[in-house]
Amino acid sequence: MPAYPENVIVILSERFHIERGFLAQCIAESVIEIHEVEGEWDLSNGTALRLRRLERLCQTLDVDVPAAKQILDLTERIADLENQIQRLRDAHHAQK
Repeated sequence: MPAYPENVIVILSERFHIERGFLAQCIAESVIEIHEVEGEWDLSNGTALRLRRLERLCQTLDVDVPAAKQILDLTERIADLENQIQRLRDAHHAQK
């Protein structure tokens, strides 16, 4: 994990209403990325939503961050595949 100023975890956890320890673990596990823009620390695009999903998975399923990340990745992959199947079905029906 890159070195960040001590207050970054505090600032981001308060801004996004995420528990500090959980946020620190996600950063340490390289599950999420944070960056500095014009002197302000922030999450990458889409990361806040992903972070909330990870936190919910960890709490609901009582799993650690890497397991929650894998579950989320697989869930997103399934959704992508379902969308591809639907597009193929739609294209097939349009040809009839």
